[in-house]
Amino acid sequence: GGTTRYHVELEAELADLHQKEAALVCSSCFVANEAALSLFGKLLDNPVIISDAANHASMIEGIRHGKCEKRIFKHDDMEDL
Repeated sequence: GGTTRYHVELEAELADLHQKEAALVCSSCFVANEAALSLFGKLLDNPVIISDAANHASMIEGIRHGKCEKRIFKHDDMEDL
């Protein structure tokens, strides 16, 4: 497990392809969702995340790790939202 030379080379190639400073390869969509959502609390000033109660576990974990304010509404319930 972990990062190998191949991961590093792929990230460099993807960054070059998209003309970006860097790229990040995640091992799964779960990890990608968790990583992306956890950044909101670090990158934004006092964000509030509004989340459906039936969101996938990866989204719930990412929001939780972001340590920002969250508001959960009942699944697919516009009145609760």
